Amino acid sequence: RKFNGEILNRLQVGGWSRGSDCDYGITLCTETRWNGFFSVYRQFATEVLVLMKFLDAPEGVLTTDPGEADVFLVPYFAKADCAEAGRLGNRPCWGRCTCAVAVKDLFGSLEHYAWETKDRHLF
Repeated sequence: RKFNGEILNRLQVGGWSRGSDCDYGITLCTETRWNGFFSVYRQFATEVLVLMKFLDAPEGVLTTDPGEADVFLVPYFAKADCAEAGRLGNRPCWGRCTCAVAVKDLFGSLEHYAWETKDRHLF
């Protein structure tokens, strides 16, 4: 929630302000009309769906013990952050993603991210 909560909230508020009756990937929804950039951003909602699938893993698959972890799942919506960039869905940031907001604090907050473990982090 630390990194995605604000991104999802801004995307959702931006979508609702344009009249969308869909959320940002939490539930199945078919847009009944074009809603500007929110309609474009919804293609990146697959990040939400993939995270939800991981979090719905059978009992015994996930662990909170870093010593038992084969992979560190980092729940950060990179493409949504790049596209939305703290702008409530206005003026999207495409291309090389120099305007992402949440990523600026991400790596400093990853307690188990190090040179030795970087290849075990799934973003």
